[in-house]
Amino acid sequence: MHLRRLLGLGCALACLGFAPAHALAQSRATASPLVVDFDAAMRGLGFAPNTTDSNLDANNGPNGIPDADELAVLAAILANPSLDLSASGGVTHRAVRDAFVQARASASMDLAQLVSRYPTAVDVTAGYAMLGAGSFAAYNDMSAAFGAPLKSDYSRALTLTRFLAHDGDADGDGVSNLVEYRAQQAGGRAAYVRAIGDMTASMSQRGGDPISAMTALLT
Repeated sequence: MHLRRLLGLGCALACLGFAPAHALAQSRATASPLVVDFDAAMRGLGFAPNTTDSNLDANNGPNGIPDADELAVLAAILANPSLDLSASGGVTHRAVRDAFVQARASASMDLAQLVSRYPTAVDVTAGYAMLGAGSFAAYNDMSAAFGAPLKSDYSRALTLTRFLAHDGDADGDGVSNLVEYRAQQAGGRAAYVRAIGDMTASMSQRGGDPISAMTALLT
């Protein structure tokens, strides 16, 4: 089942042919939000955002957090240029944005030989690469099965494993993302993302209730 998904995932990556160095230079030059709708991207490849959980490791097992909810945390960080949780040992928008831009550019090159029929595959591939070394291994295993291993440079994404993996700690509060997910599970995705540090504070500063703003952004 996972291999069938990857057939779609790989096919689109030829459509974005930009160089990682150039892309990173653009990323550093701008402080604007980078908005990515991972739910729509997943649906474009036949993934079910509400149920898919298959990125623990190369065996494609579940890690306890729906993949789409992990990607929602990533999306919230990318969309918030002022996010800087480094004082508490957490992530920064800048580091995550640079890593995502590199991962997206690398993914587009790795699958350049596949037919470009699914434009959302680039974002999905880069997103999974951002979710820790285990998630990268899971995705690479599926991709390699179609003759397209992820062999380009994902080094920036992999350095963020301690923040964005299921057992990482995005906000540096000493509580893993998985534990925070379990504590907030009854409240749904928005409650979980809000629990990951203070990233919703800047959303409220842009106007409106933070949960409503995040729900609109991530769903």
